[in-house]
Amino acid sequence: RAVYTKSDAAIVFTGEPRWTQAQMEGRAERVTIHSATGEVHAENQVAVKVQLGAQGSSVLTFFPATGNTNRGPQVIEIFAHEFRARERLATFLGEAHAHESPITGGEPRLRSDTLEMQLAADSQRAERITASNHVVFEQGTIGVTNGPAKYRKLTAQTLTARPSPQTNGVADLVADGDVQLIEPGATARGEHGTYTGATDIVELTGNPMVDTPKAIVTGRTLVWDKANNRFAGSGYKIKSKPEPVGKTAEALKAP
Repeated sequence: RAVYTKSDAAIVFTGEPRWTQAQMEGRAERVTIHSATGEVHAENQVAVKVQLGAQGSSVLTFFPATGNTNRGPQVIEIFAHEFRARERLATFLGEAHAHESPITGGEPRLRSDTLEMQLAADSQRAERITASNHVVFEQGTIGVTNGPAKYRKLTAQTLTARPSPQTNGVADLVADGDVQLIEPGATARGEHGTYTGATDIVELTGNPMVDTPKAIVTGRTLVWDKANNRFAGSGYKIKSKPEPVGKTAEALKAP
């Protein structure tokens, strides 16, 4: 069913409507097309597939992972209560979930209350992804501590990612508000965090802390070189952790 309202220059589609726009295709319970502006507004049970061109890394791969080179065209599947698209900006509202396809449980995935994706002029890649309110990003399979499926998790109130157009590599990230990064063997916290994908370096401010099996690092600012497991910053302190009792007892045994 389609209803056109002349005063609004809008057509409302119901009855399992589907639409396509540039590199996107989607479905919802209700879709409104604003003919004057070209804006698409979808409501209830929104599901959108974004078709992107070939690139070295998934647009949702926010941390290094093996097996991401020479990738073919990719599909991002996004689910939400509401969707708006105009020109090259797509906005998802209400329990937005974005997944790299196919959805297996170990794919890169991002959820938040609001999610925006800004496409490049050719619509073949994402220039920017912005998530806000209750942001949770996960990559890998829960419980896996090494290899290509290694599990990593990032939570924050806001997160902005800018995939590298030059290298098609891992994105640069800016996170704000109760930032927490969890990965095998380490947990990092702070109020503000930046991550540089090319160097695998995290910089934290706002009561930052990094907790590793061997030590807890705190300071005014912390720079964590994850690739080399090194720390720098201002006013930082390293508090070593004691060896577990079992290991200490083993070490004291006579040969």
